[in-house]
Amino acid sequence: MYDAVNNVSSSCYQAEAISGTFAEELGSILFDNGTFNTYNVAYPDVIEPVNGSFPFLFYLAYPEQYAGVAYTGIFPGGISEGKIVYLGFPFETIVDSITRNDLLGEVFHYFDLSSDLELSRVPYITKVFPNPSNGLVYIKSEQKIQKVRIFNLLGEELGIESVVNVDSICLFFKQNRGVFLIYIYYEDSFSIEKVIIR
Repeated sequence: MYDAVNNVSSSCYQAEAISGTFAEELGSILFDNGTFNTYNVAYPDVIEPVNGSFPFLFYLAYPEQYAGVAYTGIFPGGISEGKIVYLGFPFETIVDSITRNDLLGEVFHYFDLSSDLELSRVPYITKVFPNPSNGLVYIKSEQKIQKVRIFNLLGEELGIESVVNVDSICLFFKQNRGVFLIYIYYEDSFSIEKVIIR
């Protein structure tokens, strides 16, 4: 049993996808050491797969110490099959937004869910600022924005802003604090940005 990766705090900030799993295309996942605008993940959990679960991520340089496990089957007391994906580090601390989006897409596929992630991801530059914010967030894009959807980290949709062909909008998070995902839709593509509201 480990308190952190290799039982040493602040010793590892990178996970690797395991070949042959739903996440194998992801490669390396870097999570925050405190210098990337979320927080220092000094004590990432080392997870042991049990009861039919399987690992899909391991910590870099420690291939027997798992950073992510998944399970498909009937849960205790259940009558139908369910699925779960568990990470040893917070999802919102994944440094690269493309990697974060790719992981979310692979999890959606694992859950057999259709997703807006089936649209192509944009190479356009989109700025969300200030981030972190006290509630007022501006979005500026080099591509015309069609719609914006806001989700919390539980996947609950908090709102939709329908706009037509604008390159900047302003959102106000009234009474909401936490980490949110903003889906920004363009004519034939989309991007996902993370915002922290304090």
